Amino acid sequence: ITYMGEEGLEHVSFASLDGMYARTAVINGFSKGFAMTGFRLGYVAAPLPVAKLCAKVQGQITSCACSISQHAGVAALRMGMGPVKEMLKDFRKKRQFVVDSLKSIKGVVCSKLVGAFYALPQISSYYGRAIPGTAGEKKTIISDSTAFCKYLLSKYKVALVPGAGFGDDRCVRISYAGDIEDLKKAMTRLKACLESLVVV
Repeated sequence: ITYMGEEGLEHVSFASLDGMYARTAVINGFSKGFAMTGFRLGYVAAPLPVAKLCAKVQGQITSCACSISQHAGVAALRMGMGPVKEMLKDFRKKRQFVVDSLKSIKGVVCSKLVGAFYALPQISSYYGRAIPGTAGEKKTIISDSTAFCKYLLSKYKVALVPGAGFGDDRCVRISYAGDIEDLKKAMTRLKACLESLVVV
């Protein structure tokens, strides 16, 4: 999923560049573009020698996609891009909501989102703060993205993914693929959680 047509963004396929068509293999799936998570259906488009080698490797790893997934994939390709465009319009609204919500939280930095349905905001300005507790308790410090995500889940019932798994421990990953009402609750709770952390 890419948000093309916004602020001069344009998707360029490697295969369209001079001398690259015969050197490009496209590996894709239906999970994101057609919202078919769980179908576990993907494909490769590549020059024949590369495709044959891919088939050899794939044949040793999995048998094949089930017939239901295959038929669903064919139906998705045949339906045209109308439903995908509607889905993209919905993602744009939810993306804007998430970005606006993140910008309202002091100390949180969020880059422009140009693809997929994830935000990776930087929350590291809150690291080193303590979880609020009662007098006399030993302070638990939020030291990294994993510690923050564990606390957010246990206390506020919001599941985010630590940025450490994506190579940037300053961040957390937020999916905005869900329902907008759930997103509103999650963003309210995220803000409350961050703002509750105590400077030590």
